[in-house]
Amino acid sequence: MTNNVDYCMANSEISMSASYGCFGDSCTNTPWVAARYETISGSLVTRATFPVENDLCEVNPVEYSVRNSGLTVDYEVETRQTLPAGMSYVPGSSEVSLNGGTTNAIADPAGSGLPGDPLIWDAGLIPLLAAMQPNDQVTIYYEVALGCDVVTGDNRFIAEGAFTDLCGNRVTNREVVSVLAPKEPLLEVNKSSSV
Repeated sequence: MTNNVDYCMANSEISMSASYGCFGDSCTNTPWVAARYETISGSLVTRATFPVENDLCEVNPVEYSVRNSGLTVDYEVETRQTLPAGMSYVPGSSEVSLNGGTTNAIADPAGSGLPGDPLIWDAGLIPLLAAMQPNDQVTIYYEVALGCDVVTGDNRFIAEGAFTDLCGNRVTNREVVSVLAPKEPLLEVNKSSSV
């Protein structure tokens, strides 16, 4: 027997019975049995990557990808990125690629990137985030300025995603931490002497 659940129910138990050998009004019935089911939950994977070398006191690129890794559509997807101390988002640097396609410029995200005020990209900036199909991937490219004081921080980017599942529940994926390794500054010392 196959049952299709067409909507989200508070009770996840289905009771059923069958009858066989019917002749007129006389049937043999099986006992009632109960089966439980789990609704399929969506899944979202977020990841930030950087070039191997990142220069201090310069502008450096960041690649931030968000992928629906589940079996159902993720609705109202929102991606958040918190920058490490000493780094700041470069206004006007956001670009997006959908499912590996062409890269296009988009408006700046909401937020500053500071703890408690992450950079936020949503469907208002990237329409695909309104309803991400399984395996859809959004790749966001942007730039950060590495202040000279970044060497005193932990250089941890925090990536987080949230979406609404099939049943209308708001789901937040776990935070993913990526660490950026700034290139050591090159110091030159010139000495001169006079006699």
